[in-house]
Amino acid sequence: MYNSFILAISALNEQQIPDYEVSNWYVSTHPNSLFVTSLIAAKPALHCRYALRNNQLTVHYLDGRLERHILSKAAELRAVLEDVFCLNLEALPDLNRALQQVVEGFDGK
Repeated sequence: MYNSFILAISALNEQQIPDYEVSNWYVSTHPNSLFVTSLIAAKPALHCRYALRNNQLTVHYLDGRLERHILSKAAELRAVLEDVFCLNLEALPDLNRALQQVVEGFDGK
């Protein structure tokens, strides 16, 4: 209880650029960070939001519905990255091998 109270008070303090820089560096470089150990992408659209974590694509609709898709092939994952997230992946010739590792290493969790 006491720790959550301190957290709430500190959240009201004005944040400085170095506060964000340290946090960003930590989540983007720490070996246990999801951003280091996972493939993550998100994109808002007109009627939904797309979220990709490893080989699971989730579509969040404005009415509360969810669609979850498990991508079981590297080609499916690449197609989602290119078509849904509009990424140009042509310059990455070894990407299919890495995407296959993502597909083989995760079961949608």
